[in-house]
Amino acid sequence: MTVPAKGGRPRKWRSEADRVRAFRARQRGDEEPATLDVALADGDELARAVDRIRQLQVELAAAGGARKDLEAALAAERRRTDTARRRLDRAQAELVALRAFQAERVEEVNGLVDETGRLR
Repeated sequence: MTVPAKGGRPRKWRSEADRVRAFRARQRGDEEPATLDVALADGDELARAVDRIRQLQVELAAAGGARKDLEAALAAERRRTDTARRRLDRAQAELVALRAFQAERVEEVNGLVDETGRLR
């Protein structure tokens, strides 16, 4: 398995040091150290730790993707909310203007009623 966000071939060794040891062992004709898969099967603690790190990296990458999806959904909801708020603000301004207009008309009608009463 490769390390997420890193290119290249899958890792075969537990560490860079094991890779170097294997190279030197091949040059000398000695037995190579165990690969990561073999060490993991044998229950090696370092191999388990490396495997757990890889699992956590995969989970972290998945969580990062989920976070981006949630951020996109939140941004869309924020846009919808802002649009609704602007519509409500416009409607409120229209109502305030209508109430002011109505108040003017009521005063005008009251003035006409008073004038009619004086003329009688």
